[in-house]
Amino acid sequence: MERTLYRHFYLADHVFEAERERIFYREWFCGGREADLPTPGDFAVFDVAGESVVVVRTQGGALVGHYNVCRHRGARLITDCRGALAGTIRCPYHSWTY
Repeated sequence: MERTLYRHFYLADHVFEAERERIFYREWFCGGREADLPTPGDFAVFDVAGESVVVVRTQGGALVGHYNVCRHRGARLITDCRGALAGTIRCPYHSWTY
């Protein structure tokens, strides 16, 4: 019978950080299906290895992903999990627009 990993491999923060760096940050992450965002302005917010990412359908029909954080003050831009934007994304803190 194979031995399991020692307890600290499951609980140690430095092991988790190494796994994030070597696994999650180097691979693609599937957040959903393209068909889930059919219309320009549709968006979905995902947690990817502790970071909030928003994926939006553009006016041109492309899907683009961005950190869900304002570059100015670090405020969370979108708090809903899914929805549709009327136009731009506006920071709730100082109204920076994306």
